[in-house]
This record gives sequence, structure tokens and C-alpha cells, in this order.
Amino acid sequence: MDTIAANNLMNRIRDGDDKALKEFYEIYGRKIFVTAYYMTQNYHDAQDVQSIVLGKFWFDRFKYIDNLGGLVYTVTSRTALNYIRDNKKHRRSLSYGEEVDRKAVTFEFTEQDLAVNDVLDMLSEKEREVVLRHVLFGDTFREISKDMKIPRTTAQIAHLRALKKLQDRCVKIYPQGDTNE
Repeated sequence: MDTIAANNLMNRIRDGDDKALKEFYEIYGRKIFVTAYYMTQNYHDAQDVQSIVLGKFWFDRFKYIDNLGGLVYTVTSRTALNYIRDNKKHRRSLSYGEEVDRKAVTFEFTEQDLAVNDVLDMLSEKEREVVLRHVLFGDTFREISKDMKIPRTTAQIAHLRALKKLQDRCVKIYPQGDTNE
């Protein structure tokens, strides 16, 4: 989404246009959820984070936006980290049985979804952020490098290294011709 369209969408959201929030959700809702799930490792927590992030975009007054995808990623990741930090005390207070039941409900993802998380865990934090922002949010390397305060070539190299690591890992998981299909 270009800067003009992003600012137009955010202006409509600021003006209270319900349709604009729905449009925002259709564009970024799944991306927010996937980022939140990756960080929280819990389906229900990811839904909570997604709701909080949508509320932030609805109620907070974001000014001129240079890169909406980057802002969404940043707000989502920071919200997820705050959510995890704020809920640590609550989780410790739960009894063992309640925690087991809560975890049993979270296995709503396929084995492939969980395998993707395992593969992403092997990347460095910088590589993971570059890959997620470039692939999931469609940010350009210029936008990523500006937000992360690194040179554009560093972002591109991190992306290439991450793709190579992912490719090598996938070959180990699925040798040629063995895709379990």
C-alpha cells in the first residue's frame, strides 16, 4: 500500500469510518495474527493481541504514516511483547490443570504451521524480522532498512542468508521427492 493510500485509510479510521477499519482488517488482520502467534506461541493469546492492535489503530491517533506495513509490524510485535510480559504473573498463578487445559485448546494449527515456526526459530532476530516484514507485510528493503536503521544492502543480505538457511532446513526436513503429499 503506498503512502497516500495508507494515510487516506488512516484518516478515514481517525474520522470514525467503520468501513475503513474493516478494510484495514482485511488487509492486515491475518498478518497481525500471524506475527502475534509467532511471538506468543498461543492461538488465544494471538487473538487477544490482534484485538488490542486493532483497537490501537481505531482509538490511537497516528499522524502521517510513511510505511503502514512497518508501523503495523512494530505495533504488533511491541504489543505482543507487552502482552507476554503483563501475563507472566497471571500464568504463574494458574494451577497445573488449568495450564494443561489451556494448552490443549491451542493446537488448532496444522503440523506444517508448527514446522514453519520451528524453521523461523533458527533464524537470527534480524533475519527473522527482515523475512517476516518482506514476505508477510510486503515491505521493500528500503522501508525495512529505514525502520531498522540498517543499510539497505544489510537488509538484503540478511534476507538472502535467511532464505538460504530456510532452504537448507527444508531440504533436511523433506528430502527430494518426500513431501508427504
